[in-house]
Amino acid sequence: MLRLHGFRFSNYHSLVKVVLFERGLEFEEVITYPLADEAYRAKNPTGKFPCLEIEDGTFLGESKVILNNSKTRTPTCRCFRRIRWNGHECES
Repeated sequence: MLRLHGFRFSNYHSLVKVVLFERGLEFEEVITYPLADEAYRAKNPTGKFPCLEIEDGTFLGESKVILNNSKTRTPTCRCFRRIRWNGHECES
């Protein structure tokens, strides 16, 4: 099972949490507050939040990397789509 490390007052943590919910991925939320202790830094050397622990024991420590990982887990999920806005293509 996925484990999301972080704290509720972090915008990045909240963003990742919403995306995981929307994509229908099961995860456990592990509340971890700053300042990151040595045990957390052993998992995520940057000490940033959030951090996602995946099934094989790997830790993903950047919200964009976590979001990309969630996309690969649910490629048919239509909760986010590509749109064109002001001449640019982006994902909503």
